[in-house]
Amino acid sequence: FFPACRFHQLRFDDVEFEINADGRLVTPGFVDPHTHLVFGGSREHEMTRKATGETYLDILKSGGGINATVRATRKADEESLYQTALRRLNLAAMHGTTTIEIKSGYGLSVEDELKMLEAIRRLRALQPVELVATYLAAHTTPPEFAGRPDAYLDEVCAAPLLRQIDDRNPCQRRRPKPLAHPAAGRLDAPGACHGAHAV
Repeated sequence: FFPACRFHQLRFDDVEFEINADGRLVTPGFVDPHTHLVFGGSREHEMTRKATGETYLDILKSGGGINATVRATRKADEESLYQTALRRLNLAAMHGTTTIEIKSGYGLSVEDELKMLEAIRRLRALQPVELVATYLAAHTTPPEFAGRPDAYLDEVCAAPLLRQIDDRNPCQRRRPKPLAHPAAGRLDAPGACHGAHAV
């Protein structure tokens, strides 16, 4: 695999051999643009509850849903998050996935979100699938910030923290140009924390 962040370095006149694919199918690898590959616990049992008519909100109110995953992710250490994500990643690669975007968002605290991003960084270094991390600390408001979502955003979107996250990115950071915000009629700053932050 050749990481997209280095694609500009690829030169086709450097090719040393040619593969005859006559009569065969050549297809690009699969790109999975939205995953939460790094998380603790499992909510498989909730599928049975949904199949019997319970709604996601019913499950959430009983302590399940994202809150169950947040509790399990916070309880898990970085090594166990890394190992379980590696198994999931290997399975995806076996089925032809070559690029995966991985969101954090199940730690919902600075410490636990950074733990998830560190597991992603370790996964990047070990295998050939291109991994694109997204810092999604504002996935939802954690219980300890109930009724105070602005205070939570101030904590997880602090500029020094976002710089720390950016500094760990192995590919040269190429920020997108600012986009016009259609509702506000103004420009949003690239990299601003609106819930997600690409790293």
